[in-house]
Amino acid sequence: MIIDLPFYKNDGNGKQCLQVAMKTVLKHFMNLEFSLSHLDELTGRRGDFWTYTPQIVSALHDLGLDVEFYSNQLLEPFLEGESFI
Repeated sequence: MIIDLPFYKNDGNGKQCLQVAMKTVLKHFMNLEFSLSHLDELTGRRGDFWTYTPQIVSALHDLGLDVEFYSNQLLEPFLEGESFI
């Protein structure tokens, strides 16, 4: 099966790889488009730092997508009191 996913260039500051991936997910599954700066806000990205995957998962969940994230890393600091996402 071939899925025609939208492509977005990482034309921000080069440290927004996950925001670009998030743009693809939002366009494909929800037909929504956001700027990289708006996705920075939604994910809580600060300054010139990278974004962690749990930040993206949480933002996608908050936007209404049913997401599952599996990791062998300690995620409690990212879950803000939730037992799971």
